[in-house]
Amino acid sequence: MPEAQRTIVINATPDKVFAAITDYAKYSVFLDEVTFAKVDSRSGNVVRASFEVDIKVKKISYTISLTEKENESVSWTLIKGDFMEINNGSWTLRDLGNGTTEATYKVEIVPKVPRTLRFMKDKISKALAQGSLPKTLSSFKARSESL
Repeated sequence: MPEAQRTIVINATPDKVFAAITDYAKYSVFLDEVTFAKVDSRSGNVVRASFEVDIKVKKISYTISLTEKENESVSWTLIKGDFMEINNGSWTLRDLGNGTTEATYKVEIVPKVPRTLRFMKDKISKALAQGSLPKTLSSFKARSESL
């Protein structure tokens, strides 16, 4: 399955980066493509959240289950979505000292496609996973550094 992964250095401590990542309800404030974000439930370190994202060609809605390890990582899996079969991913944080954090973002997205377009599924998946990655990382970096 196509996936994308990138690592960046953020000029903020792991707790600030983790705070930005786990403030799911605020995603629409600093991620341009997110038009709606809501935490549906929380039980310990497992969160269920719903989002609506405008990917320019259409608005998509989905719900994911996120598992948090404080100041270390967040991973997620798709529960339901109107456009995706798979949306799995993670953030992994590493303290570099001096108030900086190495953040690795990994995502795998597989869209639901009509039978007639199945031959393009991998190309569509790759475009979705990699297309917004630089902007997403830049937005989380700016948000973390502003906290």
